[in-house]
Amino acid sequence: MGYDAGTADDGNRSRAKVWVIAGVVVIALALAVLLVYQVSRSAFTADTETGSSTFSATSIDLTNDKSGSSVFTATDLAPGDSDSGAVAVTYTGATDATVKMYTKDNDDTGLAPYLNLAITDDAGGSWNGTLADLQGATDFASGLLTHTMSDNDTTTFTIAYTLDSGAPNSVQGAGAATTFVWEARTG
Repeated sequence: MGYDAGTADDGNRSRAKVWVIAGVVVIALALAVLLVYQVSRSAFTADTETGSSTFSATSIDLTNDKSGSSVFTATDLAPGDSDSGAVAVTYTGATDATVKMYTKDNDDTGLAPYLNLAITDDAGGSWNGTLADLQGATDFASGLLTHTMSDNDTTTFTIAYTLDSGAPNSVQGAGAATTFVWEARTG
């Protein structure tokens, strides 16, 4: 019994088989790629497109006829004294906006709780309270007399005050100040 280690020819044949199989696989892959390329290249195509899309944001503006001017400069008030002033607020913008009134630059040395205010507008809104109450509205969130305004709308606000006839003696020489603000917001 002897062991047959095989011949060199057997080893060469095995290697040759591997090379033949590898060659066949490479050729098959190359043919597949070539066929896919030919098929996709020969397909009909079509497309469609739109024109250029453009976008721009709106601009809004809010103005009033007293801009930079005081509505009131009331001095030497006595209990029962009253007056009124009007402010026309105009909105411009392609988009409707919510407009509210509030105050800023508030000051009070004891007079604000005794100045009774009645604010009305020609759109049917009204608010009644003291200047101290109104001075509590200091931003859009706490604003009063909410309106929706469209392009070129104008709303006139009439602000009337009366120094309370029951104001105590301690109010003598007291003062108060405020700036009336209207703000418009979209969305």
